[in-house]
Amino acid sequence: MHSAPRPDRIHYPHPDSSVVVVLPRVGDRILLQLRDDIEGIVFPGYWGFFGGAIDEGENPTQAAIRETAEELNMKPDDLFFVGFEAVQELNGLHAHAFSFLLDRAVDDIELGEGMDKALLGLDDLATGWAYSKAKGRDYPVIPVEFLERCMRRTLKSWGE
Repeated sequence: MHSAPRPDRIHYPHPDSSVVVVLPRVGDRILLQLRDDIEGIVFPGYWGFFGGAIDEGENPTQAAIRETAEELNMKPDDLFFVGFEAVQELNGLHAHAFSFLLDRAVDDIELGEGMDKALLGLDDLATGWAYSKAKGRDYPVIPVEFLERCMRRTLKSWGE
């Protein structure tokens, strides 16, 4: 039984802001982050991509490397650009997507941010919910079609 997400806690990004999203992959699964459940962040307590804002003076690649180090405590050797999208359902958010092959077991990753991590596929996104082993219950997936589009684009770029 799922409890409904609280819409009053969903904060959308500022219009036209620029971010990077990082999609570590294993086969046809992408590692997603269960976002911290704290006030004031975008989509608290939801499953979403790793990543964050592009800092002043950074290019998207530099931001993706920094965000991967901050959130996953790793520096991938094979980070590559997947694509760019102005995400209309997120106030025109400018999202630069990057991916890399995950080179370690998920349980060996020590998160720098977030409550949990899990390898999820398109079938998981379709349900709108995913189970957190760390928290022992289901949490909602960020309810925007961008997640599916970005995952499809990423898997296609890897030939999956």
